[in-house]
Amino acid sequence: PYAGGGRVVTRTEATMGLLRDKVLLVTGAASGIGAASAGVFVAEGARVALFDRDADGLRRVADSIGRADATLVHAGDVTREADLEAVLD
Repeated sequence: PYAGGGRVVTRTEATMGLLRDKVLLVTGAASGIGAASAGVFVAEGARVALFDRDADGLRRVADSIGRADATLVHAGDVTREADLEAVLD
């Protein structure tokens, strides 16, 4: 907790909705930090495009987030320009 606006505020209270109306591209989203970050971003109000070479892993992450309205799954390789262009279109 920290003092904010004259009262003690928890981190959760302070950041709720921090990313509302934002759209984020998360690379490496099929596991690890990318998957965890995507879940936090959605919890904070963002919509996310999950991008990774592992299509099955992406589907698992999207299912675990549980918000089909806030996730787009796109399998591809970040080192291939055509794959990046496809997800950004």
